[in-house]
Amino acid sequence: MNAFEEKFNNEEFLLYLLPSVARKMSRTCDAVYTEFGLKITEWRLLAQISRFGSISAKEISERISLDQVSISRAAYSCVKRGLIKEIPDADDRRSKKLALSKDGGSFIDRFLPRACLLAEAMESGLSAEEVATLKTLLKKLDGHLKTMSQVAEADAAA
Repeated sequence: MNAFEEKFNNEEFLLYLLPSVARKMSRTCDAVYTEFGLKITEWRLLAQISRFGSISAKEISERISLDQVSISRAAYSCVKRGLIKEIPDADDRRSKKLALSKDGGSFIDRFLPRACLLAEAMESGLSAEEVATLKTLLKKLDGHLKTMSQVAEADAAA
């Protein structure tokens, strides 16, 4: 077995490990999302709108690395449920900003404590120092991957 095969067959191979953990987290979260009638994309959209107030679908897409089609579907569903509203963008009349409706704010007030308890339960398998280190490393890796993505896009455009 060569060095590449050895790395690939190892359960610690990053391209295996991160998606595996992410899928397990998503399945664990799914019960809470389902309890509130949400899909993962809808929750991520609501979380961004709740954090930043009036925000465009494009800005959300960039913040959470999700394609605009998925964001548009989630926005449509949340508008239909009365959780968010679309507001004309003062800077660009062709686009709209998304904001929580009054019902959406109430929904977040009910949902957020449940989501925080779930996050705390997940983190309880680690020490406080390990949680801080994990978050620091994930942010660092995310920044590095963004740089790699930008370089790849520039190379493709050239």
